[in-house]
Amino acid sequence: MRRSLTVVVGLATLAVAALGPARPAAADAAKPGNVRSTVTSVTPAAPVTARVRGGDSFLELTVAAGHEAVVDDYEGYPYLRFAADGTVSENRSSKAVYLNRTRSAGGALPAGLDPAGPPTWVRVAAGGTYAWHDHRVHWMSPTRAPEQAWTVALHVDGRSVTVQGRFGPVPAPVAWPWWLAALAAAAAAGLALRRDVRWGAGVGLVAAALTAPVVVGLVRLPGSSWTLGALVVAAAVAGLGALLRPGPVGTALAGGAGVALALWGLRRVAVFDHAVLVTALPPWLDRAAVAAAVGAGLGLLGGVAWVLTRAPVAPDA
Repeated sequence: MRRSLTVVVGLATLAVAALGPARPAAADAAKPGNVRSTVTSVTPAAPVTARVRGGDSFLELTVAAGHEAVVDDYEGYPYLRFAADGTVSENRSSKAVYLNRTRSAGGALPAGLDPAGPPTWVRVAAGGTYAWHDHRVHWMSPTRAPEQAWTVALHVDGRSVTVQGRFGPVPAPVAWPWWLAALAAAAAAGLALRRDVRWGAGVGLVAAALTAPVVVGLVRLPGSSWTLGALVVAAAVAGLGALLRPGPVGTALAGGAGVALALWGLRRVAVFDHAVLVTALPPWLDRAAVAAAVGAGLGLLGGVAWVLTRAPVAPDA
């Protein structure tokens, strides 16, 4: 009994630690919202591809090999340089370097910055593709976004090129059907575990499998983190262990899987009531994965609690 409780507490502690302070790469990751931004044209035609990633969070530019491009900042000075060999560099003399470090443009400007001076190029990427928080492509105010056009100027092989787009509000969806689905998943997981720990582990594994494509889509986004993905991996490993080893240890592992699934899902419940999600997956799949994770996770924890409270107690010596 005590060993089982120790395993559950240990797995819960590890999961909470994994959700601690985010790494810099994940400090300003894309989040669900109710504003959609899209690229509408690149004029004149040029060997570049532009798109908005993460709903309206990042502008991503790809420059074909053998071509050079320079992106202007908000004041018309050079900001990014795409070399013919695919190397991408940023001009550390541009204010945009520091303003674009967060979605809210909260980066502090260094003293003595001279945007009009000679560029100071520092390599930031390779492969001819780079994504950044460009504050021209998203709405910066907490008020409702209007329908608005935006432009970003660049120079491709010495020619002036303009990337044009629009952003605007999208009606928020109804959240209650997904909370109802989470409740159904919780009931299924809890009842399955009460019947047999292996059945409960199976429900947890199904929930983890449903989240897998969402996790893959999220970690491929600019500014993403592996932290939440690690929770799903932990849930799958714990669920598989519970399936293979029923009994007290299996019960504890099922509880650990429940902790990891519930934490992953609860961190992402914003997908229920936001229209623009950050992955390229169908919205219903993302929402279904979150509902399954929240429900199965909480259901497994409830089932484990029920099993532990009814376990026989050893008589005093």
